[in-house]
Amino acid sequence: MSAIDRTASGRFAKGSCPNPKGRGAKSPKLPKIHRFAQMNNHAAFAIAEQTVTMTVGGEVREVSLYEANLFQLATAGAQGNRMAAKVFITEVQRAAHDYEEHIGTSNAFILRNRELEAICQAQQERLNELGESPPKGGGVWVVSDRKHAELQADRERRRGAESSE
Repeated sequence: MSAIDRTASGRFAKGSCPNPKGRGAKSPKLPKIHRFAQMNNHAAFAIAEQTVTMTVGGEVREVSLYEANLFQLATAGAQGNRMAAKVFITEVQRAAHDYEEHIGTSNAFILRNRELEAICQAQQERLNELGESPPKGGGVWVVSDRKHAELQADRERRRGAESSE
């Protein structure tokens, strides 16, 4: 079939195609990256932290612009604006998730730090029992091979006692 196969209205006849390979692939669209993203981020936080005067239930308060906007979203959502309600709920859920993630990380760090302190305290007590004194101003304890063997044996005895309980 050739390019000449056209209908009376100028269309190509059924079954003939002027472009047998088809349309080319669409180039992927990359997200636009702001050249001044960090500066923009800083400016957004600075604006969100600006204080404004707001009257709620007859009480005048100074709140951040961010809080005022959240309040407006909540109020509009309560009055039936579904989009405002959705944005407000999404923001509250994101804040709750961020808070839980931060608290969980902090708690894990604190618990691990307490575990390490307990281990260090137990080691210090064992060395004190063996008559070793800690180095002045902190540092590394140096023990003889004999005392090290005694510490290892003591550790094994304690592990055996703990596992039998």
